[in-house]
Amino acid sequence: MRTPWPDNRPFALALSHDVDRASKGWAQFLYYISGSVSHLDHRGFRKHLHSLAAQMAGNNPYWNFERLMEFEDDIGVRSTFFFMDERGKFNPLRPRTFTLYRGRYTLDDPKIQHVIRHLEAGGWEIGLHGSYRSFNDESLLGTEKGRLETILGHPVLGVRQHYLRLRVPQTWQIHARLGFAYDSSLGYTRRIGYRAGTSRPFYPVDPTTRKPIMVLEVPLTVMDRPLMEMARPQEQVWRCIEKARGEGGVLTLNWHQCLFNPWEPEDYPAMYAQIIRECQRLGAWIASIGEICARWRTARQMR
Repeated sequence: MRTPWPDNRPFALALSHDVDRASKGWAQFLYYISGSVSHLDHRGFRKHLHSLAAQMAGNNPYWNFERLMEFEDDIGVRSTFFFMDERGKFNPLRPRTFTLYRGRYTLDDPKIQHVIRHLEAGGWEIGLHGSYRSFNDESLLGTEKGRLETILGHPVLGVRQHYLRLRVPQTWQIHARLGFAYDSSLGYTRRIGYRAGTSRPFYPVDPTTRKPIMVLEVPLTVMDRPLMEMARPQEQVWRCIEKARGEGGVLTLNWHQCLFNPWEPEDYPAMYAQIIRECQRLGAWIASIGEICARWRTARQMR
């Protein structure tokens, strides 16, 4: 079977990171430590105390951009970082807003602007992580896109909605009107797998006009926390890899940068590395989502 990937590689691996939070706030420490106590989670309690000590010593547990860059640079790959501009406000009368908005960042932060430019200068792709309410608010999403483009100095081509919030087909129509080349929001938040039933990127179809919506959907396959909460995660990932190989499609990973945290040791970085090594062994083409999108569109035009 002929595939669209360079040198007819059997499938592609797309690497990405959603930057939901750039720092761990004091309220989050209180939340996690108190939760560990109430659930008698001794390991979690020690882990968050260790992280708190690091924070008090001036080490931000969530600021792992350099660590990720060094890791990916060592194995010769690049990924996509989706940055958010969340300006929703915490409302004490609505507890849910604590989780949604406390500890978030905006694109006005000079440190965020610096790391965005630093990543792009090193060859990493920068995409927009649409804020919680932007999935059905064209004006809001357009404003966020404009802010990120001002930092970069060029158009932003990719988007993934926060919490994978997607109203079909309205969100895709908004993406197309705003000039995004691709979206990668179609996936699961509590499990892994191919939500659309295919590993191959596709143009969604407008159910009214029966015409394609011109934003390429690159489905999200595996997200870190849902995977690691499953029994036998290696077996679960293997099934996804086999489907991508069989279809000549894409396995898309989303590994949050906050989980590459040496003060809260978990198996997340090791699993990320294991999946990449396995896909390398199987001959996958490994790239950012933007590169995947460009290659797919080029191959489609050459038919």
